[in-house]
Amino acid sequence: MHALVCAVQRGSNPAPQQQQQQQQRLKASSTAASAATAAAAAALCLVLAGPGAVAAAEVVGDDFSLPYAKPEVTTDSSPRALALAARLRDAGAHMYGAFWCSHCFEVEQLFGRQAMAAFPYEECFPTGWNRAVKLAPACAAVPVRAFPTWTIGDRVIEGELDFDAIESTLDEVAAAAATAAP
Repeated sequence: MHALVCAVQRGSNPAPQQQQQQQQRLKASSTAASAATAAAAAALCLVLAGPGAVAAAEVVGDDFSLPYAKPEVTTDSSPRALALAARLRDAGAHMYGAFWCSHCFEVEQLFGRQAMAAFPYEECFPTGWNRAVKLAPACAAVPVRAFPTWTIGDRVIEGELDFDAIESTLDEVAAAAATAAP
């Protein structure tokens, strides 16, 4: 078995002795040692470490897997975030993501913990990830090819969206539905 080694440092430029005390080593079985895998591993390390952390990852070997670890949303929701999360839910929209996806985590942080409690989010790897694990059925049905992926009305949108883009898309979908109604 090989490993993903993730070194995480919290805080800014501590003394070398403090650096050693602040580092965490996370080990998980690991897959292909490609640059893309290493980049994904570093992103996972940052998500697991939380805000303000610096992380480095090294993938060693050819058997890579990630156990599921729900990222902790640490920000508070703004009134706009709460209203937009409710609007997405009411429209039947969904955001499909992966626990290891840094873009998904950024969206979760943007919305904040209160909005995320009722947010229409679908985890595509609820039992963890490795080569043999398939997307969760709801994600496969879309089909999800990138993270995050959004479904808003009849639209499938790949990538991180900000509040303005989400509101604009919701408005366009609502307007199209209103003109299509008899």
